[in-house]
Amino acid sequence: MNNYKEVINQDLAYILENLEEEFDLMSGNNLLITGGAGFLGYYLTQSITVWNRNRPKSKKINLTVFDNFIRGMPNWMNELATQQELCLVKHDMTAPLSTDMQGFQYIIHAAGIASPTYYRKYP
Repeated sequence: MNNYKEVINQDLAYILENLEEEFDLMSGNNLLITGGAGFLGYYLTQSITVWNRNRPKSKKINLTVFDNFIRGMPNWMNELATQQELCLVKHDMTAPLSTDMQGFQYIIHAAGIASPTYYRKYP
């Protein structure tokens, strides 16, 4: 039986293989993922950072992740925080965005509270 890290690595390999064309289109551009610390955000953020590992600087996707970190900063995200092509921003997506934000060619909106307990408390 596979341990969870093997399952995640298999998932990431599958995602990279099947989204190669899309990631190639985003190469060299700025991508914003909202809700990057959540379930979907985890896989999106991990996929982009794995994609960037073996790419020349001009072909890397410049990733900015917005999240309110309502449940705290996940350990896996702390490990990624040192990567040059990744910018982590604590931001509640129900609040207005800064007018001096950099331009993004791509935005993936994955922010949302999936837990009934949390979305009743924080609508």
